[in-house]
Amino acid sequence: MKKRNLLYAFTFLFCLLFINNQANAAIPEETISNNDLVNLINKVPPPPKSINDVIKLLENSKSDVQVVEKYKQIANSKPDPNLKGAQLFEFHQRQFEALEQLGLVKELEQNCLRGIEIAKELYKELSTDAADQIYLSAETNCVNFHSVEGR
Repeated sequence: MKKRNLLYAFTFLFCLLFINNQANAAIPEETISNNDLVNLINKVPPPPKSINDVIKLLENSKSDVQVVEKYKQIANSKPDPNLKGAQLFEFHQRQFEALEQLGLVKELEQNCLRGIEIAKELYKELSTDAADQIYLSAETNCVNFHSVEGR
């Protein structure tokens, strides 16, 4: 009886050690050391302590006036009446990017819908793959518009 109980105890301990070993093997090793973590934390800039710190932050994050003017110019431009097909779609793509950067949501929606119209017209002129790619770009613009709009 004692031998049997001893055998059960050893079997139980063996199974317990085996399960514990397997559980420890499933735990991923740390990919970052504590020193690396401390270094990352130390790289985070401190919060602003005075109004002058806030002003410096705002001045450093100002928009580039030339870039904004360029976007405005593209957003307000009208397509050349001679533009057709892929060139017209390319114009609307650039205009969409400018409108998106400027945050002009109403104009984005109009541009998005016009881009889809142009893409549908291109199905008649282009190979299927090229037309599919253009239509996908137009649809992506509309998805982006809805994310900017908040739908």
